[in-house]
Amino acid sequence: MATTAEEIQSRITRLSPGDQRRVLDFVQELQEISEERQRLLSLPKSPLPEAKIPASALLGFKLPTERVEEIEKALKDCERIDIDEW
Repeated sequence: MATTAEEIQSRITRLSPGDQRRVLDFVQELQEISEERQRLLSLPKSPLPEAKIPASALLGFKLPTERVEEIEKALKDCERIDIDEW
């Protein structure tokens, strides 16, 4: 049974040079993302600061309706994916 690397190499050799380049670009991008993830995971972790206001005090907190609507709209805009942006 072939290793994963051998299977990938076997399949890549059957691709056109242009598709091979696309695979290489993808692998390079994936490697950069992986390295960045590892870097972020290796950062020292600090504890959260102690809360100055008890959570129970926030239960009575109310925003004006128009502010809530603005926040909801902003959150919905964040959920949209613009394919041309990537």
